[in-house]
Amino acid sequence: MNQAQTIYIALFVAIAGIAILFLSAPSVKPEKLKISELSNEQLGRYVQLEGTLANVSSREGNVQAKLCSQSDCVRLRVFYSMAIQMRDSGLDPYTLVSGDHVRVDGTVRSYQNELEIVPLKADSVKRVG
Repeated sequence: MNQAQTIYIALFVAIAGIAILFLSAPSVKPEKLKISELSNEQLGRYVQLEGTLANVSSREGNVQAKLCSQSDCVRLRVFYSMAIQMRDSGLDPYTLVSGDHVRVDGTVRSYQNELEIVPLKADSVKRVG
């Protein structure tokens, strides 16, 4: 096999791999969890949580709140760039208020030793109920 054939085979395999990733990406679904089930084991995972908002505030364009279910809460943090995307796609996060019941798809992170969920897409926060 000469060098040109090797390059063509490598190029074909790379393009096929990218195509497979592109086609499978929309099928990635968040893991549905209860807020009480969150722990450091879920750090970095893509999860779906549902609960009632409390202590909603915005500062420097970022929105944060507590997402609570019964006595368990986790911090919800929407960074400015995502807040703008969300507003442009239909849900203005600056209109969220304490008492709103929402479903959030996002990544579990830790900030100052506290777990938080950070939405990844503009449609990751939905009012429910």
